Amino acid sequence: MKIFEKVEKNYKDNFEELGDKRFHFASRLLLWADDGFAKNKLAELKAEYIGTNDDEYSEKIKNILEEDFDSKNLLFRKEWEIFYVKYPTLRKYNKVLFRNLFCSTVYGLDLREIIGKQIKKEELIKLRDDLFADKAAIAALSTHAINYFYTLDYYLNEEESFFDTGIFLKLIETEEIFRDKNTAALRVYLLTHCIIGESAFYARKIARNVETYEKMLVALEKIINDDYAEVSLDNKVEFLVCARLCGKSSNLETKILADTMESFDAKRSYFVENGKIKNKDSFKSGEHRNVLALMAFCLKEKNKISS
Repeated sequence: MKIFEKVEKNYKDNFEELGDKRFHFASRLLLWADDGFAKNKLAELKAEYIGTNDDEYSEKIKNILEEDFDSKNLLFRKEWEIFYVKYPTLRKYNKVLFRNLFCSTVYGLDLREIIGKQIKKEELIKLRDDLFADKAAIAALSTHAINYFYTLDYYLNEEESFFDTGIFLKLIETEEIFRDKNTAALRVYLLTHCIIGESAFYARKIARNVETYEKMLVALEKIINDDYAEVSLDNKVEFLVCARLCGKSSNLETKILADTMESFDAKRSYFVENGKIKNKDSFKSGEHRNVLALMAFCLKEKNKISS
């Protein structure tokens, strides 16, 4: 059995061990490859993820809005904490908007009316506008800011994005935080999540502002190439997934494939982080890296919808 097939089989065979990462793994397989296993598991997870009727949907959204968020597990806690204090609703609004997006793309449910009864549209837009004007916050928060812009864009269902996507390319060149040599991950995550966000997290083609997203790919390739040894495998395979979303290839693909194959732990049957990167080799914590590797190299991408 080929290595990628072993990894896929391992995660499917031990799916329940993923715990709170089950939805992430299954939704990516469904949206990327229309995987039958994932479809069945997501049907089983629906009651847990959002509920089974309007009352339960509403209660789930209410619980998210009342949830307390702990910052101790943040990947870039030092950079993020100050801005989470400044924008205290960002994490809970992000979580609600993600629930709306995936309920739409995975389950065909429209939660906008239910969410609208608990969060005023004006509040969502105000946070968006305040955050968009705060370039230092966008740079430091990286994916968390970018995800908010794109999930809100999906929620508002606007034909044109409210922002100039080119601003994010300028950010990685001009913001103070990026002058630190150790910010490659922040820059990569920021740009990859622009592309992933535009795809509605793998549910549609990149059809708006295509030229800008292609420029992001070029910038990403340079960031990774310039600091290759320090960039995580997670970052590298996510970049290749973004290239596929844009219908492009990368000169780094062969090199990243070799790194991925070398990172395979034959005893555990999954990919781990190697080299100078801190080795996070648990089955559950490595789910993100492993599902992205499958998407980049193994799973055949289904035809995306064009809207």
